[in-house]
Amino acid sequence: MRSRVQQTGVRLFGRMQLPRGVYEIRVAAHQPGGDTGSVVAEVEVPDYTNLPLSISDFVIASSHGRSLTTLEEDPILRRALPAQPTVERRFTPAETLTVFGEIYDSHWILSRELGVTQVIRSIDGRIVRRDEQALRTSSKGRFSYTATVPLGNIAPGRYVLSIEAYTRDGVPASASQQL
Repeated sequence: MRSRVQQTGVRLFGRMQLPRGVYEIRVAAHQPGGDTGSVVAEVEVPDYTNLPLSISDFVIASSHGRSLTTLEEDPILRRALPAQPTVERRFTPAETLTVFGEIYDSHWILSRELGVTQVIRSIDGRIVRRDEQALRTSSKGRFSYTATVPLGNIAPGRYVLSIEAYTRDGVPASASQQL
């Protein structure tokens, strides 16, 4: 186990429920007789009710993510993804990514269906892959979005993943997110 952790690292998930606002999250780790480390991150919990349509940040899981040692898994993400999320942003052509996020529609009474377009672009703007899907909701404007992205046919390089959601009926609205 020790050599595996030395090669791949270790993951630990924690979930906090916070009201909208901006927070500074601090995490420290210490191994008795070993190293101590810490990280600080600013996190914004947005107010999704102020926009007609909005998209959360996305979480990515890799088909190779199962090889990482995870001390505690996130039960919500475990139901939505085939593996625990990764912070890595470098992948091999042998991997398949799964992208998960939520889309919020404040006019959910008027629009029961959203269109979602997922586009992968190279740094020079060339479209490498494009997928579309329709989402329906029964949870008062909250749509779960999950997509699979096989990397086998994508040449090595830098890419931007863009996801755009738009209403298909009711009040016209759209929102997008990139990673």
